[in-house]
Amino acid sequence: MQTADPIALCEVEVWAVPDYWIGVNELDSEVGVFQHVDGSSMQQEFWHPGKPVEAFVMNCVAEVTKNYTTLWSDFNCEREIMAICQRTVLTTT
Repeated sequence: MQTADPIALCEVEVWAVPDYWIGVNELDSEVGVFQHVDGSSMQQEFWHPGKPVEAFVMNCVAEVTKNYTTLWSDFNCEREIMAICQRTVLTTT
């Protein structure tokens, strides 16, 4: 029985990580001013080098893994990707 190279598996797992929309866009603000979907301003930003791109259609922000580093990249909001969302958990008493 052959065993897989653990380094190769690690590389596959890293590159298999999908992009996720993180609930940040610039749809309701001036170009280059990104904010959370609730309208709150950004406290910190974690852009990949060369991002964001000053383009009319690149209005949403995704968390993207490249070269083993997870940072932000802007993308067209019409592109369908997975999302990371925050929600209120309701509890019963």
